[in-house]
Amino acid sequence: MSGGGTGGHIIPNIALIHELKERSSQRPDAQLELLYIGSRNGMEKKMIEDLHVPYYGISTGKLRRYFSLQNFIDVFKIPIGFVQALIKLIGFKPKVVFCKGGYVCFPLVMAARLLKIPVILHESDVTPGLANKLSARFATTICISFEESRKFFHGNKKIVLTGNPVRKELMFGNKEDGLRFVDFNEDKPILLFMGGSLGAEFINEFVWKNLDRLLIHYQVVHICGQGKSKSPEELLKLLDEKRKKNLSRYRIFNFVQQELKDLYALANVIITRAGAITLSEIDFFDKPAILIPLPAKNVSRGDQIENAKIFAKHHLCAILQQDEFTDEQFFDELKHLLQPGLKDSIPAKRKELASLAAEAGTSRVVPKTTALQKIANLIENI
Repeated sequence: MSGGGTGGHIIPNIALIHELKERSSQRPDAQLELLYIGSRNGMEKKMIEDLHVPYYGISTGKLRRYFSLQNFIDVFKIPIGFVQALIKLIGFKPKVVFCKGGYVCFPLVMAARLLKIPVILHESDVTPGLANKLSARFATTICISFEESRKFFHGNKKIVLTGNPVRKELMFGNKEDGLRFVDFNEDKPILLFMGGSLGAEFINEFVWKNLDRLLIHYQVVHICGQGKSKSPEELLKLLDEKRKKNLSRYRIFNFVQQELKDLYALANVIITRAGAITLSEIDFFDKPAILIPLPAKNVSRGDQIENAKIFAKHHLCAILQQDEFTDEQFFDELKHLLQPGLKDSIPAKRKELASLAAEAGTSRVVPKTTALQKIANLIENI
């Protein structure tokens, strides 16, 4: 298995590791051996090692679409990573290679192809990243999360629509547990601000700039990213002297793991970027959202903008472009999303979910075959 660089490439792999281990434990005749190939010092290293899965780091060169002097250095890292991956694969002899994305995958996919090892590639976003575009020509099977992605993989033998894996543990979020975790009540709507595994400086700065205003009408849970938090003293300075007591309505975290499921269940509105994995999780909890996708210019390839547009077709959400963002626009959209009964007015997908939930006698329905199960099935079939 491989994938790295961001949580969006790593967290689905962690979910898949748990799924494969669970399946293996239920079949005495099945022997599961896992190896994770990632970058030498990427964030994936510790996350995977914590699962007691053997980890092997290779040299990785980022494939940038823009001019950078680093490109001249990184271009030499790719063949080094290819040789390292090749040697490791020869020794490990895997039956299949699964790649989630990120530039660490490209040399591994090439090495697997040379050794005629089947490769399953998974693309989370509507538009594929450069590494996945290049890797696709060597893959045996390409898993896509959106039907709209099919057009980007012309000429490939096998494309399978699986969707994005949602971690099993997230499916059991509990609102009451969330209230206890943050010590909130239900007197005021609860907003969940989050910026992905690395945080989002733009969202963080918006929250802190408007903290005084937010806490008058709302309770706020803010996941700001590792090392980006503020001290209680710094936060108090952001509030009007008469409203410092409102700080009890604000909870800030660098990172949340176990309790994230309960925060999803708790939130009235989720404010976030538009990473594909995050959108899949919001989709599962069927929550209203304000999406602030990463802008395309000089920051990203525009994948989050496309993700948000597709998501908005079937979900109750507002899309605010960072380049045109205003505080007043945000508060107007937030007020609109919190209107009583608005959630029930969104037709197609919501009515279908409500009908399934009514039949099951529950407020939420776990799909019979999730993306996680579909991908695990593909691996087992090979």
